[in-house]
Amino acid sequence: MCFGNEAFYGLMYVNHFWPGPGVHGFHFIALLAALMFPIALLKTVISLVHLCTAAQTLARMDRKTIRQYR
Repeated sequence: MCFGNEAFYGLMYVNHFWPGPGVHGFHFIALLAALMFPIALLKTVISLVHLCTAAQTLARMDRKTIRQYR
């Protein structure tokens, strides 16, 4: 999954400067990036879920710590 994510962003960077060989309007680099996009999207969604879970856990721990010292 990490490779797919990094490949997507790397291919997008390369595509900006060189689209690669093309056949009937489809360029190779853009095609590879499109194939890697679902992996990058999934990894981003997982990261957002992880962010929300971590924020809730930290808030819960802070609440517990504040209640102990009152």
